[in-house]
Amino acid sequence: MTKYGTSPVSKQDVASRSEELKSRTGADTGSSSKLGRVCSSRAVQVAIGASIVLVFLSLGLYRLVLHDRPEAYDIAGYLLEANRLGEFGGVTAFPKMVAKGQWFQANQHPLYILAITPFAEFDFDFMVSAKLVNLFFGALSVLVGFVIASRYFTPFIATLGVTGFALTQQNIMWSTLVACEGLLILLSILTMTAIMKGFQDRRYWIMAGFLAGVAYLTKVTALLLLPAFFLAVLLKFRSRVFRIRELYLFVATFLLAASPLLISNTILHGNPIYNVNIDNLSDKHAGVAYQESSIEKGSMIRVYKDAPDGDSSSTGIGIGPGNVVKLSAGVFRRLPGEFTLLLETLSPWPLHTSPRYFRWVLGLGILGLFLVGVLREPSSGARNYVLLTVAVFLLADRKSTRLNS
Repeated sequence: MTKYGTSPVSKQDVASRSEELKSRTGADTGSSSKLGRVCSSRAVQVAIGASIVLVFLSLGLYRLVLHDRPEAYDIAGYLLEANRLGEFGGVTAFPKMVAKGQWFQANQHPLYILAITPFAEFDFDFMVSAKLVNLFFGALSVLVGFVIASRYFTPFIATLGVTGFALTQQNIMWSTLVACEGLLILLSILTMTAIMKGFQDRRYWIMAGFLAGVAYLTKVTALLLLPAFFLAVLLKFRSRVFRIRELYLFVATFLLAASPLLISNTILHGNPIYNVNIDNLSDKHAGVAYQESSIEKGSMIRVYKDAPDGDSSSTGIGIGPGNVVKLSAGVFRRLPGEFTLLLETLSPWPLHTSPRYFRWVLGLGILGLFLVGVLREPSSGARNYVLLTVAVFLLADRKSTRLNS
């Protein structure tokens, strides 16, 4: 590898990387158990991966029928917008709507809507179909996660980690709603993997930028993948960061993949990353709550109403002059609630009714194992990126305190 660019990997680099992987997985210390050796068979790995996915699907299908209220979460928004897109001509009409400034949806991003549009109809069955699409993406994220983990770690560690991920109560819940989370998790896994591999071979960052752009087409939350990446790159390369060609290509491929929504937002709102959830942070909409209602004249109505006093979960906090201190104080005030929620959501779904303190202890144990794995990562860039990503998502979540209560 050259000083600033990328060249074909040499045999010495391959040998060095092999030693690093052995150090990380414990393969050279005799720490692999008999179970781990049994799991190393390709046929056994396929069987284990398929079993984890089948268990996830079974639990998902069981929970699928528990959420039948279209007014909950963003369910109505997704269903109504998919029907609207169907009336305009279906998926193929989306590029024309973007170019003409007719994509009015400013809350839900379009990728999941495009995925469920072929099943759109004004009938209850459509909600079931939309849930099944989300569950499919959720199962695919479990499968992809297992394949990636099997390449990075011992089969036993991969099995343990992905099983825990598949059975996490929040993962199962959000994969069985009319929601984009299944697709978002899948794209986030792929994006983070490409970014981490990019610290060994920076050509992967070109792919990572495109995947991050597609993730942004799924949900605005995907933007949080970017600051952690740029900070990790800055920490590793410092003053050399502006000479990294692949970093500019990362930005270029991100803009290319996200261009449909960036163009639409620019035409309609004058802001390429406009979203009502971001807009509610401005002084313009401080103190109001966004709520979707129904379709009228082919477009979504946006209804604003005064938020209840003291309801910080639905009240925008202005980021203009005079409100920066308030915003910062709110972030740190919510941290205890967000951290305890994180511990609870790490618990497997069958234990969701167990005492809260038991889930906290279990969550601390799982979080400890995660940190041990991250700290054993030989690449400082990849290690910093994972830790920064967790920190960014934890600080940015404004709903955790409400959910935790």
